[in-house]
Amino acid sequence: MVLPKGYPVKRLIFFILLSTLDIFTTYILLKYGWGKEANPVAAKIISWGWSYTIFIKYFTIALLCLILYRALKKKKTRAVNLAINFLIIFYIAVVANNLLIIVIHL
Repeated sequence: MVLPKGYPVKRLIFFILLSTLDIFTTYILLKYGWGKEANPVAAKIISWGWSYTIFIKYFTIALLCLILYRALKKKKTRAVNLAINFLIIFYIAVVANNLLIIVIHL
């Protein structure tokens, strides 16, 4: 598969890293009772177990990458860039919040 021009590979890798950090920091917060999952859908998925949570998280990321790929093939570059930038900013905030809570409790 050839990636379309403008496919944000580096930013998607950064997004995947942030998503991984989100899972890891959320796990720590919940394991030690330092916080709770604010998203009710995610909280329900977490209640099924961490294996399901990780699978669903990465499945969702793969689906997002496919959607972005298809959008870029249709020349929707601006929308793709806006979406990935929004996701990165959102996950930076989430991970920063989780890390702050962890540091406070150490």
